[in-house]
Amino acid sequence: MRIAALHLLAYGPFTNRSLEFGAGPGFHLIYGDNEAGKSTTLRALSSIMFGYPHEVVDGYQHDAKDIALAADLIGHNGELLSFQRRRRGRNALSLANGTPLEERAIAQMLGGTSQEVFESVFALDHHRLHEHAQALLSGGGSLSIALAAAGAGLAGLKASLDRLKAERAALFLPAGSKPTLNHRLSQLLDLRKEARRRQVSLPEYKKCQKEIDDVEATLSDARGTDRRLEAELAKLERIVRILPLRARHTAIVAELQELTSVPSLGADASEMRIKAESEREAAEADITEAEEAITTLTDAVSKIALDQAVLGKRTAIETLSQLRSSVESADASLPRRDAELTALYETVRELLANAEIVGEPTKLDSLLPSLVKRRQVLSLAEKGRALDTRTTAMTEQVGKAEKALQLAKDGLAATNEPRDTRVLSAALQAADMLGDIRADILDRARALSGKTRVSQENIAGLGLTSGGASRLRALSVPSDETVTRFRQRFTAIDAEENTLATGTAQLRQQLQDTERRIAELAHGVGAATREQLQATREARDAVWTVLRGIYVEKRSGLDDQAATLADDGDLAGTLEQRTAEADRTADAIIAHSKEAAELSLSMTQRSQLGKSLEDGKSKSEGIQTRRSALEAEWKTLWPADIAPIHPPAEMVSWLRRREAVLHEDLELQKDAAAIASLEAKEVEARAGLIDGLAAVAPVEPESSLSELRRLARGLVDIAVAESTRH
Repeated sequence: MRIAALHLLAYGPFTNRSLEFGAGPGFHLIYGDNEAGKSTTLRALSSIMFGYPHEVVDGYQHDAKDIALAADLIGHNGELLSFQRRRRGRNALSLANGTPLEERAIAQMLGGTSQEVFESVFALDHHRLHEHAQALLSGGGSLSIALAAAGAGLAGLKASLDRLKAERAALFLPAGSKPTLNHRLSQLLDLRKEARRRQVSLPEYKKCQKEIDDVEATLSDARGTDRRLEAELAKLERIVRILPLRARHTAIVAELQELTSVPSLGADASEMRIKAESEREAAEADITEAEEAITTLTDAVSKIALDQAVLGKRTAIETLSQLRSSVESADASLPRRDAELTALYETVRELLANAEIVGEPTKLDSLLPSLVKRRQVLSLAEKGRALDTRTTAMTEQVGKAEKALQLAKDGLAATNEPRDTRVLSAALQAADMLGDIRADILDRARALSGKTRVSQENIAGLGLTSGGASRLRALSVPSDETVTRFRQRFTAIDAEENTLATGTAQLRQQLQDTERRIAELAHGVGAATREQLQATREARDAVWTVLRGIYVEKRSGLDDQAATLADDGDLAGTLEQRTAEADRTADAIIAHSKEAAELSLSMTQRSQLGKSLEDGKSKSEGIQTRRSALEAEWKTLWPADIAPIHPPAEMVSWLRRREAVLHEDLELQKDAAAIASLEAKEVEARAGLIDGLAAVAPVEPESSLSELRRLARGLVDIAVAESTRH
């Protein structure tokens, strides 16, 4: 990673101040007077990378809510990351455009370097240099420890190492038994022995598993029987609830069948009945009134004292009654008549005188019949005429009624007896209750055919090589618990493999980074390690040992070694060359102590990473072996009719699909039974209609139910019309 720019937006004494370092490599020196802000800039660099400290250190010019920094970082792959960090706010860490940013993006840029290591290695100040010096003095002046502490950014490395050694001794001793790890290892060995003792062989496991599967199959059958019994019980309960209604329905149907022989009245029957009742009531009222009038007249007649003289003049009286209209018209001309009466009185007086009747004309009532008697006679004559008129009208009505009755009797004699269609009506009613059952049967049959085809496709999709739903139901498959257990085992292996793969990828990336850093330190900087110095010194000492043995100690038998160490035979030149190499290595360590410590640590890390990769490879092979064994064991649990056998996660879906297919097959069986029941009802209805029609009219036995219903309905309507007419 490289820092391309640091922007001090509001931090310490700075406002909108930027330090540009460029995108290319190079060495940048930042200098200034005391209190110019060098240490503040160093703290800002740590704050922008890892976050602000809890307490506000550089907020004497800006409020805590306004403190903000920004930076431009370039990754090892050339990727540019521009972001800013505020001390407070909703999106404290964000990209330059304001988009929220996660901390791990910066951590990836830093390669996982912690804040402590960053400040100890890349952000040294006076205080930290003082701490490292104190640690060097406390470490006894060991150059290697000092270099390692400086390279790792650690203070008090020797004290930490001593503390770690003490902790290691408390945890583990090669020949001890009381430390924690020794005790745990002993327990682990005991547990492994116990695990081997409790290990179950594969045949025994398969036997137990088969027993479990048998018990589960029996349990499944028992549950199916229980569900079937519950369904039957529910059906019987429904029948018990429906029986009273069924009995009532049967009684109503029987009553309706008995009423089929009753003729149906016309649409105007109600109006005719009301009119006839009104006329009957009027006639009864007239009869009552006539009877009362007759009674009154009879009483009146019985009370009348008959005057034989008046009766003797009956003819005259009747003649006068006929002249009643003339009398009434005469009343209109009464004044004129009064005058005429006076004249008539005179005439009457003369007539009386002539008739030798003594009396005044005004006293003719004493001389002639009384006026009351005359009026009663007139009234009786009027009522007699009215009764004669009404009697004549009633006689005419009775004659008409007798003629109508005679006509009805003649029509009844000419009308045939209505046909008995009660059986046909009952059969037609039963057929009408079924409705268009043939269309329903055809629709259900088409639906059943489509569902059957889909079910067969689903069975084929399950990988069953032969047989249908019955074969699928008879298959002995693992239980859900077994599948779940194997699924957990496969999941554990997958998780272990994924974890190992992730760890291996990280180790390889770290190894590549370490190799690149070693190359940079060894070839770019020219740093060296103590191991390289030791190797050059051993090579130098080997040449010196041979040279001293030949020329100083005068020993023989060293020619082969001399030829090996110096091809040209110049041991002195080789010694000088090896000595120069050792000196250059020592000078490189001294000149680049920090890089040397880092190089040493990097080489150690490379060795450890290589070993970890080898361990990961062996673990991966072991996981693959375990997976193969588990897959073989998994496949043995499934019948050979199923192909192919998928992992447990997919076979769980297979089992659910199998249950769905078996449930669909049961539904198909129910649909087929329902269709058969409808067909039986259709046959029964046809037979009933054919029997009912045979008693009324000829019929074709091959006719469909709809045709039979249409024919029966026409015949029933004709029979009802005939019954109504009858």
